[in-house]
Amino acid sequence: MSTELDADLQKIGGPVVHPGHYNACGEKDDDGTVKYEPIKVIEAWGWGYPFCMACAVKYILRAPFKGSERADLEKTLWYLERAQKNAPKRLPKLDAGACGGLEVADAWKLSGHLANAIEAIGMDSPITAAHHVTLHLMDLGRYGDD
Repeated sequence: MSTELDADLQKIGGPVVHPGHYNACGEKDDDGTVKYEPIKVIEAWGWGYPFCMACAVKYILRAPFKGSERADLEKTLWYLERAQKNAPKRLPKLDAGACGGLEVADAWKLSGHLANAIEAIGMDSPITAAHHVTLHLMDLGRYGDD
C-alpha cells in the first residue's frame, strides 16, 4: 500500500476494510472479523444493500473536500462491491425525478467520473458507479501504485 494512501487512511480513522474499531468485541472468525461486526449485523437485518449504496454516495460526495480523496474513494469501491453482492433479486422502481443524480452532483460541484458515479448510484447501478470511481482514481494518477 502506498504511503500516501496510508496517510489518507489515518486521516479517516483506519483501513478501508474491517477496521479494528468495528471488530473490538468477541472472538474473531476465520476471516479476522467478529460475529457481530456492524456490517454483518446490518446485512443480517436486511439493510445491507441500501446501507452500502448510501455509504457510497456519502463517500463520493465528501471525497474532494475532506483531504483524503483516495481513501474515501477506496471505501466507495468497497461499499459498491458489497452492494453488488447483496443486491436484491427484484429492485424497487426509483423515482429519479425526485432527486436526480446529476442534479446532486451539480449541487456538490462534482464533474466527470464522480458525477457519473453519483448518477449511476441514483440509477441503482453499483457496477457502473464503481467503474467511474476507478476511472477517477486513475485520473488522479494514484491508482494501482500500492
